[in-house]
Amino acid sequence: MKQLFSLFALCILSQIASAQSFFFYEDFSTGSDTVMPAGWVGSANVGNWKCTQSASTTFNALAPINSTSAANNWAIFDSELIDMSYPSTIQNATLTSPLINCAAQNVVQLYFEEYYRKTPDSCFVDVSNDGGSTWTTFNVFPNSDLVNLNFTANAEKVVIDISSVAANQANVKFRFRYAAPSGGGLSWLIDDVYLGESLLPADLSIYNSVMRFYDATANVSNTFRTIPIQLTGNISCGTYLFNSSSVNVQSALVKREVYNSSNILLSSQSKMMTNILGGSNVYSNFGINSFPTNVGSYHVAHSLYLPYDIDSTNNKDTFRFNIHATEYAQDRDSSIAAYYLYRPDNPFTTANEFGRWKSGCLYTIPTGKSDTLTDIRVAFGSQTK
Repeated sequence: MKQLFSLFALCILSQIASAQSFFFYEDFSTGSDTVMPAGWVGSANVGNWKCTQSASTTFNALAPINSTSAANNWAIFDSELIDMSYPSTIQNATLTSPLINCAAQNVVQLYFEEYYRKTPDSCFVDVSNDGGSTWTTFNVFPNSDLVNLNFTANAEKVVIDISSVAANQANVKFRFRYAAPSGGGLSWLIDDVYLGESLLPADLSIYNSVMRFYDATANVSNTFRTIPIQLTGNISCGTYLFNSSSVNVQSALVKREVYNSSNILLSSQSKMMTNILGGSNVYSNFGINSFPTNVGSYHVAHSLYLPYDIDSTNNKDTFRFNIHATEYAQDRDSSIAAYYLYRPDNPFTTANEFGRWKSGCLYTIPTGKSDTLTDIRVAFGSQTK
């Protein structure tokens, strides 16, 4: 049996010093025109939902959604386009989540980003705590209050407290439900769906992304921008996160993408960062995998995803690096190549040569080839032995 609740999306105008967390996230990046992400089910009496990066092609089509992760797909029920194939047909469509265990959550809030234009159609969120046998319906505001042909923001950030149904329940599903009369409506675009306990405003920023090279001989790492191809196995990279608010953020998603000089995506990796205290800095390291191994120029983009981030303009940081045939240079912003012949031994190890390492230019001459060294310069510091 359905119950109808009218709940306003939470409008939080000031920061509240409280924990922030989410335990479920979907950005529809693994979906397509015909396939939903794993566990999601699109259903409709005519047409269906799809995942896309392209705007509809109809006369009254909405622009692409300006959501946090719009670059890697969003979900859409394209009512107007479907009506062209099934004219004068009532439309009923649902997009249902996988089964989610909320047994440990005393509070459950649903957050999503949307874009929608009102016609004589309706948008709802239904929630089930018995795996989908029965559903409780929540209105979606501001959609249900819009005057005909008016728009939501692009993207509208909506939070609905579904605790009355989902809290402390092990078999939770939720679904987005769209209904249009004969003649259809326009479309409903949805992206960046979260479930969390306390989706309160915070301000995380991402900055100072770096590439690191680990020298096993010296047991140290340093930041470099040019690495010889022989040493790419020791590359790692990371970025810094700063929580400038007083809200303690329990979880935030950081994504790393590596591109070549033609802006072709080569690899993507995500990592959940936890327990970011208000006013603190943390470093997110992505290990030494998924890096290119061919000579060339590359760049890395680190992106931060957090529900209700007060300022999302500081949630991306990029840096460039080179894989070279021979050059080995520490050149953050400007090229500074060096070659350290000796550094003091590490006092925490018994290995006599442990502090001796190189961080400069490595020159190799291929077999059967020749080269000429025309200049060499050496600088000695005050502690040179």
